Amino acid sequence: MSFISNVVECCFDDDGEYIAHAKSLAIGVELIDKYTDLWISDEDLTLEDKSLIIYNTDIIELIKDSVNKFQYTELMNAVNSQIEYRIKSSISANENKLNAIISEFENIFNQIKSVVNGMSADDISILFKNLKTIENMTEDDVVNSLIKVYEGNKTEPSSESVESITE
Repeated sequence: MSFISNVVECCFDDDGEYIAHAKSLAIGVELIDKYTDLWISDEDLTLEDKSLIIYNTDIIELIKDSVNKFQYTELMNAVNSQIEYRIKSSISANENKLNAIISEFENIFNQIKSVVNGMSADDISILFKNLKTIENMTEDDVVNSLIKVYEGNKTEPSSESVESITE
């Protein structure tokens, strides 16, 4: 289990992004650590040192030749499954965040739509003339101003109420 866990952890950065090229090195480190009396995962060894040992010697092939083939295959299958699971989980989490953002935009759109539907053509015309000022406002300021205009139009429609957005 630690073999699988260690390899998978090495394949993802702190932000959860998959680092494909780390997999081979991580597998090599774990093979050496778990099947020999060498401690290549030692903090004293640099990444370059580990790479030199793994890629410039035949130690990995020697270990693979002596390891039970079924066990090795199962380890690799488990590593691949865990990596695939983490990637899918990350995608799913990002989809959830994206859906929340889309939902928020839909809410803002619906609020603006309901306000604009209650405005006269003159009010909308004045609103567009004042877009330069609105550009410097936050989303909340714009929505709140539009709501005020809309609520003002319910009682006494006036194009002057749209001008209040820019104040």
